[in-house]
Amino acid sequence: MAKIVISTTEKLKEGWFSFCKSRSTKATPMLIMMIKKVLGDSFVAENEEPGTAKKLQINIRLNESYKSLMTERANTEGFPSRQSWATNVLLST
Repeated sequence: MAKIVISTTEKLKEGWFSFCKSRSTKATPMLIMMIKKVLGDSFVAENEEPGTAKKLQINIRLNESYKSLMTERANTEGFPSRQSWATNVLLST
């Protein structure tokens, strides 16, 4: 697997880990999610040609109380829907 390595200040590193912790995620999956978000439609998953991906529906059951939380997180993080947010969270872990 390929690696991306950066150098930063200790203050920025601490801020990053604090940010990730406040969103109940780890630093690496959050970075991957951000990279995918920035690349947008220009991103093509490994071994996948544009326009050839077959959609798969997976159903999960959650308590009703999670609906508003998921909507809020999706909006806060810039996703157009709960579904796209949940997909990105799932794929980034």
